[in-house]
Amino acid sequence: MFSGIGAIEFALQRLNISSEIIFASDNDKFVKESYFSNYEIDDERWYDDVKNIDGKKYINKIDLLVGGSPCQSFSMVGKRKGFKVV
Repeated sequence: MFSGIGAIEFALQRLNISSEIIFASDNDKFVKESYFSNYEIDDERWYDDVKNIDGKKYINKIDLLVGGSPCQSFSMVGKRKGFKVV
């Protein structure tokens, strides 16, 4: 959830932790483009709005659910005010 560009997924790969992306989400179209370029996922498993995720669909399919925190304060596309905004 709140997948962003996939930093958590990248960290799991770097740590050689086997994982499978069941679904991902973010509301930024450029982030989605980047994510799709780096990870095997299709539109059916991508959510632009987390409110549209039906959790029942994923019962017994997920062992670990991870979510990224907002990064606008640090991102090049944000205002880059760092912890002052947080």
